[in-house]
Amino acid sequence: MHATHTQNSTKVQFDQQELAEYSRTAAVHLIYPHDFSLKIMLPLSISVQEDARILLWWNAEAPPASGLQASVLFENSFGLHRAIMGTWSPDDGRIPRKSISEQQGPGWQVDTDVLKLTLAAEILAVEFEMYSSPMNEDPALKHCGLDIARTNCTLPQAAPLQEAWGRELAVPVRSQLIQPEGKGWCSPTCVGMALQYWAEQKNRPEWNLPTPQIASAVYDSVWQGTGNWSFNAAFAGSLPDMHASLAQLDGIRDLEEMLLRKIPAITSVSYDLLKGKEEAADPGHLITLRGFTADGSLVFNDPAHLPGDPKLWKRIVAREQFLKAWQHSGRLVYCIQPA
Repeated sequence: MHATHTQNSTKVQFDQQELAEYSRTAAVHLIYPHDFSLKIMLPLSISVQEDARILLWWNAEAPPASGLQASVLFENSFGLHRAIMGTWSPDDGRIPRKSISEQQGPGWQVDTDVLKLTLAAEILAVEFEMYSSPMNEDPALKHCGLDIARTNCTLPQAAPLQEAWGRELAVPVRSQLIQPEGKGWCSPTCVGMALQYWAEQKNRPEWNLPTPQIASAVYDSVWQGTGNWSFNAAFAGSLPDMHASLAQLDGIRDLEEMLLRKIPAITSVSYDLLKGKEEAADPGHLITLRGFTADGSLVFNDPAHLPGDPKLWKRIVAREQFLKAWQHSGRLVYCIQPA
C-alpha cells in the first residue's frame, strides 16, 4: 500500500502485486447454486476528520459475465458501517452495473459515487466481492485506491508552475453533441479524448474507442447516466496496459504538474460557474485540460460544443473563474495514463 498526503487529502493506492497476494488468500463464498465469489479484504487504518468526501476507484480485468462489488468499511462513534460504492461489470448483463441508492446512517451517506462523512471516522478496510462468470472465471484487480478529502475546503493556492504556461497537448477533439443520446455524455466523451490521445502517442490503436461504446460501458442503471466517476475510471483502467484513477487535487499547480508529465487531466466543474454565472444550478460537467496560455489561463477541450471551429470547442478560462467552478466537485480529476 502506498499513501500520500497533501494539504487537503490522503491518497491510498494498492498495486497489482499486492492485490494478487490478497487475492490468493481471499475467502471463497457460494452465492448462487453454481456461482462463487471471492471476498478480498484490503485492511486500512486511516483516521478521517468530520466533513470528508471519500472516492473509491478500481481497475480490473473482468471476463464477460463476471463482475465485482466494491465497499468501504469504517467505524464512527455510532459503530461499524459498510458503504457499498457500486456493483461493476464490463458488460452490464448478468451482473448489473449500478450504484446502490438510499445508503445512509448516523454521520454518513453515499451519494452515487461519493461516500460523505459528517462525523469523524476510522477507515478500516476496502472490500471487493468478485463474482465469477458462468465459466468460473474471476475478475482480477490490477489497481485500486481511495481518495479522502475535506468537504468544500478552500485552500491557499501554491505558486504557479509557469514552466507549463504556453504549452498545449495534442488532445483530440470530441463532441458529445454529435451523438443522438449525447446530451449527458460529457464524461465518456472526455474519457474517449484521453484514450485517443494515448492511442496516438503510444501507437496503441486498440485504445481509441468510439464514444457510444464508452458511454455504454460506463452507464449506471440506478443513477441512469454515464457520469458515475468510479465507473468511468473502472472502464478506462480495464483496458490492457492502462491505468485510471480518481483524485481530489489541491489546486491548479497540480494540473500544471500533470501537463508537464503530458497527462491530459479530465476535470469536473460546474458549467454554470465556468460560464460566469453567480450560482451553480447544473449537475456538473466534465472538460479535458489540453494546456495553458502564455499568461496562465487554462485551455480545455469542451465536449459540449460541436467540433470544427476552435472558437466553439477550445474553451479558455481564467484561473480564478476555473477554481470557482472546479471547487463545486471538490477539485476532482480523472487521471488516465498508460500503466
